[in-house]
Amino acid sequence: SPGSQCSASDDTAPDVVRQFVCNAGNTFDADFNISVGAFFDATGGVGGRTAAQSGGLSIIAFGNTASASTAAVLDTSDFQDHFHIVATGLNGVCMENCDGVTPNPRPIGVNTVGVNFKITVTTFSGDKRALQAQQLPQSAYQPLQLPFVYFGLSRSNNYIEEFYIGLTVSSHDHSHMFSPIIPNTAVLVIPYPREQPESWKIELAISRTSYIFWVAVAAVGCMALNTLILLYLDRRERHEEEKTQHQNFRIHFMNT
Repeated sequence: SPGSQCSASDDTAPDVVRQFVCNAGNTFDADFNISVGAFFDATGGVGGRTAAQSGGLSIIAFGNTASASTAAVLDTSDFQDHFHIVATGLNGVCMENCDGVTPNPRPIGVNTVGVNFKITVTTFSGDKRALQAQQLPQSAYQPLQLPFVYFGLSRSNNYIEEFYIGLTVSSHDHSHMFSPIIPNTAVLVIPYPREQPESWKIELAISRTSYIFWVAVAAVGCMALNTLILLYLDRRERHEEEKTQHQNFRIHFMNT
């Protein structure tokens, strides 16, 4: 996790962020320097989930205490200095205009096994980097997998230049590339019809960051500054035109 540290004891173990309910209500707080061993006598497994708003991955640890088996959620959603992409590939059901009829309620479908995602991003050094992952790559032995694909982009807030999705279909074309996508976005891919990749659609859900207020202030400030510059130049141009017209009229009047 972003708050990981090394324990000072002889048994080296990662320290993580602990999520617990505060006395004030159903809210959460972060507590550093608490290792997984503080929760359980023996950790049986570790999984992951996304926070509801930030989109970052949190850790779910399963294990045994002295009395019973339990689980704990280790929160990492307080760190907003990273960028990510969450992609989900559906099984491709008709959502609208199905044989001339729009279903009500609108069907969504479910995530399907074996969807391949590939993205291309540009790093701070100007190099292009390709990232590839598969959704639900294993179905046997009840694997503890995320129902989507999570791409961590570190602190590179550039656009996702290329976003590919590939499915196993009977047609010759089995992949499609979508236009650039901004970071901190949840992408829902709707591959319908499955045999026509050019007709596939995506829906986006953007996750707000802690800097959105300052980004909005900067955008409004730039617009206001540009407006003042345009008004000044327009007024200056009109003044020059009026001055030129006055001089031309005076010269024409004196010549006549």
